[in-house]
Amino acid sequence: MFGMDMVALVTAAIAGALGGLVGALIAGRMADQKTMIRTAIIVACISGFSIIGRPLLEPYVERIAGPWMRTSQFDVLYGSEMEASLKKIPAFERIFREHPDVEKRFREAARKAFEQGGAPNLRAKASSIGSDVLGDALLLYLPRARAEDLVLFAVTMSDILSAMNERDPELCIIYQFGSELGQPLDNARLQAVIGDTGQDRLLAVMNKIVVNAGDSPVPHDRTRGAREVANIAERHAPLLTGSSAEVAAGERLHKDVAEAKAACSFATAMFKDLATMDPKSAELIMRQLYAAPPTAEP
Repeated sequence: MFGMDMVALVTAAIAGALGGLVGALIAGRMADQKTMIRTAIIVACISGFSIIGRPLLEPYVERIAGPWMRTSQFDVLYGSEMEASLKKIPAFERIFREHPDVEKRFREAARKAFEQGGAPNLRAKASSIGSDVLGDALLLYLPRARAEDLVLFAVTMSDILSAMNERDPELCIIYQFGSELGQPLDNARLQAVIGDTGQDRLLAVMNKIVVNAGDSPVPHDRTRGAREVANIAERHAPLLTGSSAEVAAGERLHKDVAEAKAACSFATAMFKDLATMDPKSAELIMRQLYAAPPTAEP
């Protein structure tokens, strides 16, 4: 998706053209040489100047025309490639269809990332954009989700957070709260920890939650739900050390790896508990955790 960045393409073309011009001037002073030699000189100059001249020209092209060219390129590519690809994903198709404002926010965030640094920057910020824009939309569907999909979500998060806690506890905190606290999620860092398999599982559970969600929140016993949430939190509270409860609650980012480890251990234990308890109890706790405010329900 997105091929070569337009700025890189134009820069290479300018560098090559200047290299060809220099080569032609040099070759023109060698009229007694055979045509093949002159051609070889021109080709060598084109290649050499493209390599040497590109780093010199690229900052100038970037400053003068980078944002403008990327804006034009993004509009074409979003309509021809990106939009179609996103809407092949069932969850995205429903979210964008039912909430056009979410698609607009997603498109503008993607545009901004692309304008700032082309395809590499867009790829690097994809997870952060998804967290900022689609995370809010997903919260609209969780209260309406089927029981089995909520339990699947708990199982998936148990495995994902366990991997993060073992390999990169700081990522575990950024994954949960980074966007809200000013530290966007690094997609490469996420990929390094959970790999393609983890990414596929996250996408699969999102599809199930969104596609199978009903039209209204599923009612549940809020009083009992609040009690069960308090019980499960109290059961795993000893894992929190020092002030790490503030980190686990998303009030601030961690100060060091040890604090991140304590907060992530708490979240991991919560989801592991949910993944292994009886489905009815897990459903009740999940509904309470992700319930819409009472006034928002019909």
